[in-house]
Amino acid sequence: MMISSVELEYGGFFCGTECRTVSFEGDKIKVQRRFYNGAFDAGEELFVGVTKAKFLEGFERLHIEEWKQEYVDSEILDGIQWKLVITYADGRQRKCWGSNDFPDNFKGLLELMEME
Repeated sequence: MMISSVELEYGGFFCGTECRTVSFEGDKIKVQRRFYNGAFDAGEELFVGVTKAKFLEGFERLHIEEWKQEYVDSEILDGIQWKLVITYADGRQRKCWGSNDFPDNFKGLLELMEME
């Protein structure tokens, strides 16, 4: 299945939340950023030298198809919430989300999305 975009919303009440969407124009990456709750753009340039092929190769290595739809640790009240939306070329979407709980390789997704 061909991916047309990957959107990751990540953050919490105290540290702010960013929503980053990676989409593609030919072989190039296009990045859109939205900020909430006091999060801010530090002005850094993102995905320098990263091609569509390199990004998708890294994304494939995460095996997100094996992730559950939701991850929740109900014992923590304030913390980190996240939502991942993968949109495919045919318009279908795969959504995963969490609150204070994460898949084992979530850090790899943050690194790929340049959010950590």
